[in-house]
Amino acid sequence: MASVDTTHPAAEEAAASPVTSPAPDAPLTAITPDEQTGSQPFRFSPASTISPSRQESLQGWHRNFLRAASGTLTDLLRIDVTVEMDAIEVLNCGQLIAGRGDDNHGLLFRLPGQPGTWLLDLPVPLSLLVVERMMGGSGKLAADKVRDLTEIEQIIFQQFATTLLADYARNWLPGVEPKPEIVRQSRHLKQPRALGQQPEDLVLRVALRVVFKEAKSTLWITMPMAATEDLLLRHGASDDQPRDQAPNLMKDPSSPIGSVPVSVAIRWQGFEITLREVESLAPGDLLLLDQKKCENAVVWLGDRARFAGRLTREAHKTTVTIVQPLE
Repeated sequence: MASVDTTHPAAEEAAASPVTSPAPDAPLTAITPDEQTGSQPFRFSPASTISPSRQESLQGWHRNFLRAASGTLTDLLRIDVTVEMDAIEVLNCGQLIAGRGDDNHGLLFRLPGQPGTWLLDLPVPLSLLVVERMMGGSGKLAADKVRDLTEIEQIIFQQFATTLLADYARNWLPGVEPKPEIVRQSRHLKQPRALGQQPEDLVLRVALRVVFKEAKSTLWITMPMAATEDLLLRHGASDDQPRDQAPNLMKDPSSPIGSVPVSVAIRWQGFEITLREVESLAPGDLLLLDQKKCENAVVWLGDRARFAGRLTREAHKTTVTIVQPLE
């Protein structure tokens, strides 16, 4: 059962690193109809821990979630809502906590099978609007309304958060129905250990722009970097960092990266047919493999050829013996 935290902690974390990213508690502003229909530029942080190709992969991966979230919030709040990507940035947990302030309502949660504690962060006026709208209110955004949610309001807000995060979890883990586990809600997150992190630990923060009724606001989803690596590996995102600069997480035996499944494909070498034969192939045709020529293979992990191998045929199975690495 989720617990409610409405008190300030007795002690604050020692001074964290200087904040270099935009403060998450940006003011809520009205937008014109032109801004509603026009496309907004997408911005990435220049963090060296996420390469350009991985940045683009993360952006593309979120497209399905943005569509699903827009529909979910429209149905839940009974007003037209559009969710757009605003920014993806990497920062350490000390920077996140120091730049967060007390004008946001945070919900800590976990995803089954994923490492660490995650954070859903909303400006308090947006949280209050969501609760008011779910209770039948007008849904008018009051940018100057900042207060703690009552216990009943937190229960209602948790229903909203669970619905939104279920969309995010389904997109993160396709083919399963993961249920986010709510840990607690609080405005006053003053210590990195609230996220199970040290001040220097890296996190990925996704900023999502919410547009409705000629107004806009921003919410944030923050996750441990280990979960981001898991997503990128499972979706085959390439890493264009030089090998001597890329982080080798596998050296740490406790790293959750070691348990990530990778698709393996075996491609036989030595078998050739002509282009004319390829063009004439039809369902039901047989391709005969010359066992004297098809003796070598290449083992692919995801989209990369990683090992050269030698085929060995036995009565009831064919095995591949690794000969040498290819990179």
